[in-house]
Parts: sequence; structure tokens; C-alpha cells
Amino acid sequence: MSKYEADTKYIFVNTENLEQRDGGDQVNTFKLNLGANPINADDNSLIKISLTQFDMNKNFFNVNDTNNSLRIHQDAFTEGNFQVSAFDTIIKLDVGDYITFEALLFNLCNAIKTVYTANVNADTTVTVTPNSNGNTIFNSANEANGAIYSGTYLLNQSSVLTKPNTHHLEFNTGLYSIKIKFTRSSGNAFVAANVSATPFIECLHIPPNEGQVTLSSGQVLTANEQYNDSYILLGIPRQTTYIDNPSAIAGGNNTFIALNKHHNDTDCFTLFNTYPITQGLHTCSNVFLRANLNTSLATTNYENLSHSHQGNIAQSHILGKIPRVSATEGHRAREIVVFKQEDIESQSMVITQNMINEITFSITDSRGRVLPAVPAQVRLFGLATSDFPSVPKQNRVGNLFANFTLKIERLSIPFAPNVLQGTPDIKRVSVNSVSNSIPLKNNGCGF
Repeated sequence: MSKYEADTKYIFVNTENLEQRDGGDQVNTFKLNLGANPINADDNSLIKISLTQFDMNKNFFNVNDTNNSLRIHQDAFTEGNFQVSAFDTIIKLDVGDYITFEALLFNLCNAIKTVYTANVNADTTVTVTPNSNGNTIFNSANEANGAIYSGTYLLNQSSVLTKPNTHHLEFNTGLYSIKIKFTRSSGNAFVAANVSATPFIECLHIPPNEGQVTLSSGQVLTANEQYNDSYILLGIPRQTTYIDNPSAIAGGNNTFIALNKHHNDTDCFTLFNTYPITQGLHTCSNVFLRANLNTSLATTNYENLSHSHQGNIAQSHILGKIPRVSATEGHRAREIVVFKQEDIESQSMVITQNMINEITFSITDSRGRVLPAVPAQVRLFGLATSDFPSVPKQNRVGNLFANFTLKIERLSIPFAPNVLQGTPDIKRVSVNSVSNSIPLKNNGCGF
């Protein structure tokens, strides 16, 4: 038995309804108060805290505020009887879990249609739909039958599990195309080739510490809108620098490719993505447990700090990285998603303080952002938002919480026999917080 083995302790933590102070909740800035059971190292020893187990249900949506936003910029143009006003705004996918990419793609089309419809002249109809590719018929209400799409996307339950990301008639490339069609009930048809002002649709990925972004329209963006992961979800380049007029971007880089032509129709703009869509239709493959006493190291993109692309390292509070795990349950094989890891051996921190009374933790995504709690009301079922009472946040009183296990050990400092003066005292340091680029009360983990 080692000198301090008898002092080893395990702390079993459930974050549900933990004391909520300083704006904290069940997953962000929750405090473990040791009270009458402080952790002590009252001689020449150090304290080692290890994460040995972590378990949390994924009770937040795959598509959420951290990955559902796109900037769309359109210069004004006139083509015959068609007029489109200039606009520069953020469009958003509806939050939720999408079983198939077609459903997500129809939602993106609807968001683009909504903003164009608000900015065209009277008697102009805007239609935004995915393009068909060979035998792939995207415009369908039922994939198995290839029926004409009627505005409600239905699933063929017998085949959902065999094609989670692509149409059943197409091998999966993860590439897609969208057409924006303009029509009027009278007058000449719209001729897209006569218009050079095609739309720019881009995913902004600008860390908040680089300053708050204001669009050319005057719209001030939130931290999640300017630092978004929709480029991962939709398969387009990220835009790490804000450009007031994106038409200055050479060749349309860092946007959807936009052309003033279509392979069949002359009255359409066409949009193309450039990389395969993300296969899981989510952008959160791991969650991170962070502790205020920990001073590990991480590349700056784990801390929302910069896009220097130089592999720079910064101090980090990351204690553990926990993977996403999927399982099935029931005869229809309903997917169960958790963030879970057992028998963790190597994720630990060594503390130089000689006594610890409390530890503050946060559970974040890979960018250091707070997990995206589900809004209190997502589906209105035909009612108005004003019909509903105010409901507390999911991460304060709801089902977004975790449990994990900590192992507390004392480490002895080995004696150096060739040093006549003996073992020097341990250099004790105070608890200094490592700053995070997004403040706690907005969108991030702020110790």
C-alpha cells in the first residue's frame, strides 16, 4: 500500500438540482461544495482528481442555436417586371432532431423562401426547392412512392433506418442543390441570366472575442449567430472574417456556390454546397467537462479564441472529453443517444492547493459553449406564443443534467537522495480562473 492510499476517496456527483449560484444551472457553472469534507494535502503531497465515469442523456436537439444559422446577403436588382430589394440578415433552420437530410433540406428551402418573399415586389411568387438529380425525386411526400411534394414531409417508416441521410434512390454523396425560382401571373418571365446579383449565403464562424458583428443592414448578431457550426452540418466553407459586402469575396469562396442559371429552367438561381453533409445530422460528437481548478492545455479552437491556424495552445479548464454513444431500444429500434464513458483512466488534474472546499464545473460543447437547452416552447400546435405561460429553462429545472464520478488521491513527492537539503516545499498557487471568450450570462462557460 502506498503512503496515501488509505486517503483515496470517490465522489459520486449528480448535477440535477444542484445549488444554482452566479447564474449557474444543472450543466453550466454548478458547484460541488465539500463542506465538512474538504480535500486536504497538509504535508509535502499533491491532490490528484480524476474523472472515472460520466453519463448524460442527450436531451437537447441535434440542430440548435449553435449550428442552425446562415447569413444571406442579396443586392437589389430589377429584371423586367421583377424587383428584389436588398437585404442582409440571418436565416435559421428550425431547431429539432431531423431523421433524414431531406427533411432538413426542405426546412432550409423554406427559410430562404420566407426572406425572399418579404423582399420581392407584389404579384411575384418565390419557390425554393431542392433540385432532382437523375432518378432522385426530392419533391416527394413519400419517398417510397415518389409522390409529388405537397408541403408536408412524411416518412416511410419501414425504410427510415436504412437511409438516414439520403434519398433511397441515390447513393450518398452528401452533395445537393437548391433552386430559387421567380414567377409572376402576368408579364414576361424572369430571366436569371440577366441578373449578376446572385445571393451570398454563408456560415459566419467568427469568435466573439474578435468583436461583435453587425451586418450591413444594422442587425447586431448574437454570439451563436456569428460563431456558428452550420458549415459542418450543411457542407459549406466557414467564413472566419466578416465582410460587409460579401460580393467582394473572390469567386464566391466561403459561401454556397450561387449561379444565375439552371439546367432546365431559365427563371432560377441555383445554389450548390461543396462538401458532403455531416452524416449524423448533428455537430456535437463529444461533450467536455470543465473544472475551474484545472489548468490543462488545448488548441485555441477549443476555447473560442482565434482562427490563427498556427496550432497555438492556450490554457484550458477541460478535465474530460466524453464521446457521444448511440444505442437502440424496442422492436422499431428507437435510437437512444447518450454521452457516456466508463472506466476512464487518463483524464485527471493535479491540484497544488493544500485544501479544496469547492470545485466549479461546466459541461460544454467542443467550442466551450454552454449546451443548447431546448426552448420552453418549441411547437405551438396552432396556438400563439402569447397563449403559453412562462416556463423555466430546461437546464435549470428540466431533464438536462449529468452524473459522473471523481476519484480523489494524494500523491507523495519522491525524495531526491542526492540533494543534501532534502525535498523542497511544494510551490502552492492560488486558484486563478482561466478566462473564456464568451461570458457566462450570454452563451458560454465563464469561470
